[in-house]
Order: sequence, then C-alpha cells, then structure tokens
Amino acid sequence: EARMSLPDGFYSPRFWGLNKLYWTHVQLNIVDVLEIPEYPGQPGSGCYCLGNHPVSRVEVMGDVVRLHGKSRNIIFEVDDGTGIISCCLWRHEKDSDDDVPKLELGQLVTVQGRLTLYQGHRQITVSIIYFETDVHAECRRWIELARLKKNVYCRPFVVPADVPKDARWNPDAIEEGESKVEMKQAIAAYLLREKRRDFEFPELQKEPLLMAIAADSISTETDLSAEKQNAMMKHVLASATRSLVEEGCLYVIDYAQDRYQVIDDAILVPAIVKTIGELQTTGDGETAGVHRETLITSLRSRQNLCKVKRHVFIETIERLIQNSELYEVSRNRYKLID
Repeated sequence: EARMSLPDGFYSPRFWGLNKLYWTHVQLNIVDVLEIPEYPGQPGSGCYCLGNHPVSRVEVMGDVVRLHGKSRNIIFEVDDGTGIISCCLWRHEKDSDDDVPKLELGQLVTVQGRLTLYQGHRQITVSIIYFETDVHAECRRWIELARLKKNVYCRPFVVPADVPKDARWNPDAIEEGESKVEMKQAIAAYLLREKRRDFEFPELQKEPLLMAIAADSISTETDLSAEKQNAMMKHVLASATRSLVEEGCLYVIDYAQDRYQVIDDAILVPAIVKTIGELQTTGDGETAGVHRETLITSLRSRQNLCKVKRHVFIETIERLIQNSELYEVSRNRYKLID
C-alpha cells in the first residue's frame, strides 16, 4: 500500500471496501467518466474518486457510434450526448459466435465495466453489455442519475465509528474461501425459507445463523473487541451479498436503502414466458420458434437480469419444458404452448 499523505476526508485503500459504491458499477454520464479524477495519493491504482467515494467500476448508457471488431476483442464507442467513450469487450477462447453480443451502429446500449487506460486515454473494459429496447430508457436514465447525484453521490463517505482506524482487516480476505461459499449458501437458504422476494441488508444482520457463520469466518483471534468483531461480521455478510449480486442471484433495487430483489423462478419464469411471447410475434418466431441465444440476449437486456448466468437461464427453460409451458420446435428453438 502506498504511504502517501491524503487530503482530509479521503481514506487509504484498506478502507475502500467499506464503501458500497466501490463494489458496484456506478451509473454516470460519459462526461463524468472522462473527467472523474484519480483517487488522491493512489496514482495508477485504477481507482477514481466521486466526491470522496472510491470508484473503479462504471455504468454508462448511450448509442453505439463506432464499431471495430477484431479476433480477440471488439472496440466500440458509445455516445450519450455528454461525451463519447471507447469500450473494449474481450473475447474468451471458449466463446462461440453466439456468445458474443451482436453490436450494430445506432443501437442503444448499457455498458458496465472497469475504467481503464489505453495509450493514455480512458476506456471501459466491458464486463456486461445489454441492449435497451424500452423507448423511454434514456429518459428514465436521466431521472435516475439526477436522483443518485442528489441522494447518494453528494453524500460524503465516512468510515463507521465502530471500525478501528488502524484496522488492517481486508473484507476481500474470504472472497474465494470455503467460508464465503458457506455464507452465500446460508443467505440463499434463509431467503428461500422465508419466501422473501426482496429485502433490505439490515434484515440479514438480524438472522442469528447468518451472524454466527460470519463470526466463524472472521478470525481465530480471541482478543477482538465487541465493536471490531461486530464490524467485521457485518462486512463479511456484505461481501457475500455483493457476490450474490455479481452472480445474478440478487439485484440491487435501491443503493441508498441497501435494498435487494431475489432473482429466482418467480422472476425468471414470467420473464421467459413474456419474452418468448413477444419474440414469437416478430420475424420468423411464429413459425420457427425463438432461438435460445436470441431469448437469452433479450432477457439480459433487462437490468435486473443482466448478470444472470447462462446456465441458470437454460435450466429454467428446461423446467418450463418439463412443466409443459414450452416446447422445443427444433434444436434450441422454443414456442409457448397455447
């Protein structure tokens, strides 16, 4: 960790994980993405500051105005009326042509990814891209950005009083361990048992089993103060929740209220049925059925489904076939049963 003096109100990287915005794709206008300054005292860290909030991931919406495909990546530029930014979508070796988004000039897209530098210029290294089909999407976007700037971005980030200022515990320490897996499974089981469709994060902290698992994962030390132990347990729980969001199991409804939607069959089944019904009425869908890749691409254009894993969509489709709600016209092509 670079030891450089920081202006008042800014924190060293050890505390960035306590800020919700650090873990999410922060919605911004492109002009803001291009002008946002690097985090003070941490040049080259890939972290930028929105007020005093540490930001490494961004989300923009705009029209594709330039497109250049290569064998290893796709470079495209997005214009939202406030600026233009280059985006780089890398292709993985195992990706087939069906796995790569079919971009066209003039398409309205939402892009999520990390803010990076290439040849001295800022670009977004794309994690997720989805196509906007709602004609009111841009209007809603501007309204949402105004709300976020007023209610979230302008409020300064303050490290909670119960976190020791000399703490060196890293909330990422359990990111890939068995404790993290156990924590995620416990959260999922709790939500299933309680039949929750949505919830606010503080509700998880009131569940004794979840807090017990969090306590087991934080440390083997015996001299932790109660305040430090409670703070660490909270961050373990928050880390597992963020992971479930990134895996598409949860969707953040409201960042300010820390409110989440559960993404399961209650959300997926109606979305799949409705989307197939809509796509059947266009093109050759009525006669040939809707191709699986077209269906998944369309589903991922919905903001709450954009991170859902491919295998989850496929497994849900298979259950719908077993339940006689869909049938397979030909390989990977589906129609609704009248």
